[in-house]
Amino acid sequence: LLPADYKLPFKFERDLEALTRTDFTSRIHYVQASWSLLKNCDAVVRYCCRAAGGQQGLWAKGRPDRSRLADPQAAILEPLLLPLELVICTVAEEIFAESGAEQVRLRIRETVKAMPGLEQQLSVCVAYLRDRIGVPRDLPLPSAKVLRSYLAETYRALRGRE
Repeated sequence: LLPADYKLPFKFERDLEALTRTDFTSRIHYVQASWSLLKNCDAVVRYCCRAAGGQQGLWAKGRPDRSRLADPQAAILEPLLLPLELVICTVAEEIFAESGAEQVRLRIRETVKAMPGLEQQLSVCVAYLRDRIGVPRDLPLPSAKVLRSYLAETYRALRGRE
């Protein structure tokens, strides 16, 4: 159930949530997951870059009335914006294509090949987004699970894990 444990291919039949027959066969979940990254790509990328700024969670430190995940004052690491945008757009393409795990890993490694040394920071940014997808605020549950699966696979590719 943890977002970090999601893997491709995502199988709706093993889901604990009540799903309809349409949920098992519908392409809409992949389209919604892909579109959620692309429709507001700049904001998504800026949001993810908070993770690499090193100040996430400080806003809530010692304040039980604040969410540790909110981070409105976390610094954005500007040099990561373009590389992360390339990664996020690649993830969106692969979701839309309903690509398998191997294809996702291959495309992500291809994308970051021209950016040596950024894999660690990019993986932190991807994990930050993966762990903060909200249902139903951001996406319907099946679409959110598809998105988490692809982001988890992207994280593993950036970390060099299979």
